[in-house]
Amino acid sequence: MAIPLRSEEVPKDFICAICISLPLVPCIVKRCSHVFCQGCINASLSHLQSCPVCRLYCTKADVLPLEYESSLSYRIWSNIAVKCEHHAEGCGWTGSILDYRSHHNPCSRTENAPQRNRDKEVIQKLKAENEDVNQRLSFLTITKEELETRVRRLIRENRELEEERDKIKNSIEKLDCNERGGYTYDRTSVVKLTKLICQNLENKPDSIDSNKIFHCVKNILSDLVKRHSDNPTHLRMDVCMLLAVCNASKWFTVNQRNRVEEMTITASNPTL
Repeated sequence: MAIPLRSEEVPKDFICAICISLPLVPCIVKRCSHVFCQGCINASLSHLQSCPVCRLYCTKADVLPLEYESSLSYRIWSNIAVKCEHHAEGCGWTGSILDYRSHHNPCSRTENAPQRNRDKEVIQKLKAENEDVNQRLSFLTITKEELETRVRRLIRENRELEEERDKIKNSIEKLDCNERGGYTYDRTSVVKLTKLICQNLENKPDSIDSNKIFHCVKNILSDLVKRHSDNPTHLRMDVCMLLAVCNASKWFTVNQRNRVEEMTITASNPTL
């Protein structure tokens, strides 16, 4: 059985009404001009002497090869492009149906089946790989609208980050400072200073002077050691926490960090 390459181009009159296939050996009924496969029409007339399409009375004597009865129809039929019936099994032959006759018998031999099966496996593998590639490409292919939506989202997220940065910058600019530019953190604002350092533990803002912050830490410890009567109730505990945060930060020089460790030992003295 030959398979048309482009079934929509095959005239319906050339399709056998019995097997619904393109005849490999076409025959025509003289009385009504209907075309059938040679084997199909002979088998049909053996049971009922009438055309399977129009039911007009006819016998095997009324059936002739298409090439003898109609040369024009035969030329049209012989130029129909087809592929092998073993195409799905890997046979890649294509050509006219007239040439298919010489291809069909060798291709249908049993000894050619293993090669067709191997070709079929290769084709299936290539199809699977092609589907995989197409699926991957589908993830990379986005429409113009999708791209514009992503760009708008990125712009919005960038704007939000800039707003957050400005908030942080403004909060830093509002640090407690005296008239000479020194910070006013003292024993009453230990928790506030601890929070400032903790929020920027590894990346000190450029606008903050770490030397002045260190000076505030020393003054706070000094107030703890002097044991002022108006010291906050939990000052020693708060100072220990402040020094621990200072020691964990990257705000200070090596010498200042060493001093912080010494101050930690002092602040840990339970007699303070």
